[in-house]
Amino acid sequence: MLTQSAVPKVPPRISGTAKVYHVGDDISLNCSSSPSHPPAKLRWFINDEEILPESEKYLPTRADPFLKATWTELEFRAEPRHFRNGQIKIKCQATIMAAQGKMGARYQSMPFRHSNSSFLLVQGDGTYVAPSLLILAVSICCTLLLHI
Repeated sequence: MLTQSAVPKVPPRISGTAKVYHVGDDISLNCSSSPSHPPAKLRWFINDEEILPESEKYLPTRADPFLKATWTELEFRAEPRHFRNGQIKIKCQATIMAAQGKMGARYQSMPFRHSNSSFLLVQGDGTYVAPSLLILAVSICCTLLLHI
């Protein structure tokens, strides 16, 4: 059995971003792929570390029910570890697997057929000031008390 494939014409699209994020901000992003067959499998990466999405949704197109667009959401709270040189690198990767062929009672998957990614560099402030100020204030108080 031979199955026809159709790959997306453009890379996946990341949406829902703000211009700047700070430690403690809630970040909510969407990634969507163009219609394809089979539907694209979307994967999120933060600073090259894969993050499992909450869910993927497949939407058939009106023009061709054979093709399906895919979208997924990524939600997380920005932590100091996410910021590298004041930036968070976020990637959404869309991968299309080759069609599966049935062989007896087993299924055989072909290797990757098509993979495409979109990158997003988010500017932000990766420092958390409150503990530093607290430590500084305590240090000054201790120094003053020692000199009395």
